[in-house]
This record gives sequence, C-alpha cells and structure tokens, in this order.
Amino acid sequence: MILASGVKAIEEAVRFPAQLATIFKLFGFTCVILGVIAYFTSHHGSQKRGWGKWLAFTGSIMAIIGLAPGTLLSIIYYMIP
Repeated sequence: MILASGVKAIEEAVRFPAQLATIFKLFGFTCVILGVIAYFTSHHGSQKRGWGKWLAFTGSIMAIIGLAPGTLLSIIYYMIP
C-alpha cells in the first residue's frame, strides 16, 4: 500500500510536458552549434577548446532528451522500483 502510493507519487513528479521537450531540443541544438564553433575556432590546448567540446557534448545530450522524452522517462521508471 505504501509502495503503490510511492510509485504513483513518483509518476506524478516525473511528468515531461511537451513544451519542456521543445525547450530541450532548441536549447540543445543551440549548445551544439555554439560548442562546435568554439571548438573549431580556438587553438589546440586552449581552455576555450575544452569548453567548446563540453558544450557540444552537453547540448547533444539535451537534444536527444528533447527528441525522445519517453525513453528518458522509461529509464527513470525502470531505475526506480
């Protein structure tokens, strides 16, 4: 009984609105573009190059989450019993 109510509370807390998916897609693709520009326009060994790689990687993860939010939610439901 307590477990069932806990699972229901988790399901209500982990909803993913459609607007949030759109925001993740747009912000993710923007980060990828800016990260690639920063990576390729800086010199080797530069801190800006490292930030560009990090920004492109983070943006690609956000874009993937925005494109398939159902997959992220199913992983979360799988991990939380």
